[in-house]
Amino acid sequence: MGSYSNVFMVLTLLFRGTNTNVYSKSVYHAENNLADPDYYTLMEFIKALNDTENPDFRCELEKKFDVDSYLKTMAMEVLIGHWDNPIFNKNNAYLYFNPQKNKYELITFDVDNTYGIDWFNEDWSNRNIYSWAHPTDLRPIFNNLLKVPEYKIRYGYYLKKYIKDFFNPAFMNAYMDNIKNKIAPFRVNDTYAALDYGYSYQDFLSSFDQPLGAHVKYGIKEYVAKRSESAKIQVQNINISPVFELRNVVRTSTNVRLSCFLTSETPSEVTINYSIDNGPFIVQIVKDNGVSPDELANDNTYNININVNAKGTISYYYTAKDQTGKESRWPVCDNFVEDIGYTKTPSLFINEFMADNNTIVDEAGEYDDWVEIYNGDTEDVYLGDKYLSDNASVPNKWKMPDITLESKTF
Repeated sequence: MGSYSNVFMVLTLLFRGTNTNVYSKSVYHAENNLADPDYYTLMEFIKALNDTENPDFRCELEKKFDVDSYLKTMAMEVLIGHWDNPIFNKNNAYLYFNPQKNKYELITFDVDNTYGIDWFNEDWSNRNIYSWAHPTDLRPIFNNLLKVPEYKIRYGYYLKKYIKDFFNPAFMNAYMDNIKNKIAPFRVNDTYAALDYGYSYQDFLSSFDQPLGAHVKYGIKEYVAKRSESAKIQVQNINISPVFELRNVVRTSTNVRLSCFLTSETPSEVTINYSIDNGPFIVQIVKDNGVSPDELANDNTYNININVNAKGTISYYYTAKDQTGKESRWPVCDNFVEDIGYTKTPSLFINEFMADNNTIVDEAGEYDDWVEIYNGDTEDVYLGDKYLSDNASVPNKWKMPDITLESKTF
């Protein structure tokens, strides 16, 4: 998490107005970039999350938040019964601004209160998957997402998928036994473990198959069996619309390769709609058939090469329609925009650097910080169209000199 990202410890995510000062710094406290945390971008995300009456709610939210990634997290946390989180106990989460996606991701942590552990007199193995959040306090990160029918269906799809793939006794029991057998030789000699609620070695052995009393109401295997079965009964059996994710762009001087991954419950027809330098939009079907530029048939990855003649921009979006007629557009609104027409990345390296320079004077008689650039390429490289930056979201902070650096020189 470099200097260009912002990470905040978060709790309720309720919108309290457009003045960033009303968002308590003790509640939303920065974990990095302490000298200049970006509370404005944080507030804009919170505003979008709570503006469910906006007819463009999905559009505005998905510009600022990785919704699909968090729907997967929600599904997993509901299955394992992780209540000490933003959904129920408004606790234990980071908001990370991912500069590559240019949007926030929500990352939960400290997942010890799981698999039936209970301090609220609640049966987490049976709690309804659609009303799982705190019953009285507002929890927009859960409730507002599930107000969108497509998000609710997708959340249910991930629950079903995880139960089918691994969150079931047939898979989990053998998996847990394997972990138990690896830990046991070390746990038997751990003299400190019993200091935690008198948790003995026998308790460790028993905990997989039976409850230990007090707040430990289930053996882990028993919890998995009950939760997986109750969730299967509760989940709505509705197919999702196709879900796009994992976008990738590779540029060369003659073409741009665009790739995406698609999740769909029935085969889908995928199209890309693109415009070069604000020209007319071109619609092209993208195949997952293993024929170049596609690499492997039926791997749900769709690749397309678009020829380009010069540097410029490409604006594009994807559509998908499955055999049941369900359709998706990605992004939900607006378009992706990429610079194109670049030659291969030259082998330029920062070979040396000096910060807080007070010993080496430059040609202007100044003691500026400096870096030394080495061209490890077999060809000369022009530097005048390249930049140095310490901020990935502002890549053009300092333009390099208008010179050509010969091959294998500094």
